[in-house]
Amino acid sequence: MPDSDSPSGSRDSAAGGRLDSWKEIAAYLGRKVRTLRRWEKTEGLPVHRHFHGTAATVYAYEAELDRWLKGREERKGHGESASAPAAADRRRPFAFALAISVAVALIASAFLFWVGPAILRSGTSGAGAQGDGALGGAEEGPRYTILFADVPLGRSFRQPSFDISPSGDRGVFYAVRNGESGQLYIYEQSGSVVRPLLNDLGPWQKFHYPNWSPSGHLIAYVADRLVGSGTETVAGEPNKVAAIFVVSPDGGTPRQIGPPMREIHGLCWTPDGLSLTYLDADRDGAHTVALDGSGVKTIPVDRGIFMVLGGYSPDGRWLAMKVRTDTHLIGMHSEIRLLSTTGGQAVPLTTVSGLHVTLTWAPDSSSLYTSFGYSANASGGRNIWKLRIDPKTGALQGDPVQVTFFSGAGAIYPKFIDGGRRIAFYLSISSSTIHVADASRPAESRSVASGAHPKLSPDGQIVYYRENFAGGGRIYAVPRGGGTPMRLAESREFDLSPDGATLAYFQAAVSEASLFTVSTRGGEPRLLLEVDGQTKYLARWARWSPDGSLLAYTHGSGLYVIPADGGTPEKLAEQPGWDGWTLRWSPDGEFIAAFGYPDGYEGNNNVVFVVPVSGGEPRQLTSADVWKEGLEWHPDGQSLTYLVYGDDTETRQVFLDGRPPSLLVDQPGHWVYVGKWAPAGRRFFLESTAYDAASSNDRSGVYVYDKATGDISLFTYNAADLPTWSRDGKTMAWVTMKQTRQIWVMSDFR
Repeated sequence: MPDSDSPSGSRDSAAGGRLDSWKEIAAYLGRKVRTLRRWEKTEGLPVHRHFHGTAATVYAYEAELDRWLKGREERKGHGESASAPAAADRRRPFAFALAISVAVALIASAFLFWVGPAILRSGTSGAGAQGDGALGGAEEGPRYTILFADVPLGRSFRQPSFDISPSGDRGVFYAVRNGESGQLYIYEQSGSVVRPLLNDLGPWQKFHYPNWSPSGHLIAYVADRLVGSGTETVAGEPNKVAAIFVVSPDGGTPRQIGPPMREIHGLCWTPDGLSLTYLDADRDGAHTVALDGSGVKTIPVDRGIFMVLGGYSPDGRWLAMKVRTDTHLIGMHSEIRLLSTTGGQAVPLTTVSGLHVTLTWAPDSSSLYTSFGYSANASGGRNIWKLRIDPKTGALQGDPVQVTFFSGAGAIYPKFIDGGRRIAFYLSISSSTIHVADASRPAESRSVASGAHPKLSPDGQIVYYRENFAGGGRIYAVPRGGGTPMRLAESREFDLSPDGATLAYFQAAVSEASLFTVSTRGGEPRLLLEVDGQTKYLARWARWSPDGSLLAYTHGSGLYVIPADGGTPEKLAEQPGWDGWTLRWSPDGEFIAAFGYPDGYEGNNNVVFVVPVSGGEPRQLTSADVWKEGLEWHPDGQSLTYLVYGDDTETRQVFLDGRPPSLLVDQPGHWVYVGKWAPAGRRFFLESTAYDAASSNDRSGVYVYDKATGDISLFTYNAADLPTWSRDGKTMAWVTMKQTRQIWVMSDFR
């Protein structure tokens, strides 16, 4: 291999040199360290942080600093304030604005899991002696302590499924433990005492939104139960009801508040602790009910696709909420709004991205704290941000301010405790490991790197991968036997040419998306194409043809091919919407298969199309009866597999000869996801989730379906991606992921 380009090396020629401390960065820019820290927080100075629990060790690349300085001067030349963030429009969706500076630190899994939490457990400063990561320009940063080292949360789409007591000494969470039905548990601060909260679950089966009262004397929660036989349906949904309950943290008999309802989407206490506010299935308003079940009051709200209550401001003037505004899973944009408790039009604050958006008020009602997206300094994690609020008007004052600076981890669900002196938050830490082995002996695998989405060279001797699963990412190459990775490019997605000589990838910015190719031996990327970035369905994926002569991609309503050595794109087909990540060339290169959306994404009625590369009308192989994901050719090129969502999940196959789709794999009791055929076409590898008695919880894994026998067997637990193979099928690579879920407390901040 050529000269290595290691992310841990002292210099990085591809990036124009690496600076490994605040001192070196300050010397390069000719500024004081204090100025650089301010620029990092307010202007997105591209400084990267290792995960030491404190996020105190920094580094930067000269080329990135040069580009940032050039952009800063251009912004000043256009009249922007020198201290204003680059994204001047504070309501621009953060998913897009923050994704344009993509650089995520490569983190060794052992360091990520054990060194960082060990430092936090010792109670050392969260920002280091020099104040790295401190809030609001403070010279000393926050201090972190661990509240609960391993939170066994149950799977729940109604997040969060835990809460911390106002004093911070106890917590409540929903989990499935020891093979029993899920229920609520209480844990003490040390984490050594965990006990069930509910002595008798009765007919109630699922529990959501545990919520400690302001005084700490009660816990409110929402419970679901099926009615009738449990198989009856109403409008295609199980016939179930939900109800609100309160119970003492010390146990006892829960008390139901108000009548059952069809569905409840959120729950919070009023500031006086005498009433509860909730959102019902109709989402027509925020309803408040007293603890005795009387006096239901409704504040009208604008209907959203999905809403989550963020709680009342301590002064009682405002009710915060998150309202999801898009209809498709990609992006997950939500708007944070404030609703006056006296009624009137909601005040929009900002648009954010991500699933785990919750809100907590500062004790003086002057600010909201939330977690969303990826940090402005491109750390690759989800972090906590502060939104300053005008208490009288509810308007956002200034731009959001980043509070935590975790890299490769998610700091989410913040909550003020201990009279506002501390913030508790949930931290999700993930580490992915790439394994390589002879396909005939997978048990003898070797771990070669921490990363995601591996692809193998034709001879199986080189592994190409993205450094991790968090936002952004760099593309690296590493020998199969291990060694120092070489950095090749920066992109979230890439594809390897059939001869293993070239990578293709898109880079997206606010105004455009650019298609590049780069040699797998290193060197400067080559620009093939620039497309308008303002279209609704942006180009993100490029796929090589089997002979390596063409690249296929979707952009807007079109499916295109472009010569791999450059030239004019050719539109092969048009639909209101395409699922670009499902683009798949047939083995003989005559067709391109993809999911199309005849009614756009809003219709949720995707179908399988096969498009002739030589020209002609696309063939629709399936109906729009169910939602589908994942699309793969069988190696013989005569059929395609895909996942369907209905009352259950299952894998189907559809044939080019016109036969109707048929069932391929269905595992009763398992949640099934996408799959892929091994090169010989006899074994089908699929992602799936099933209950694991050893861990007393659901576990993700990769299973193998044998076409000849119909048997299904486990390949590996904790899988984070489907396997990939070398061209001859003799070498395979796959990814496993370890996740630690903890609750931390941050103090000494401002």
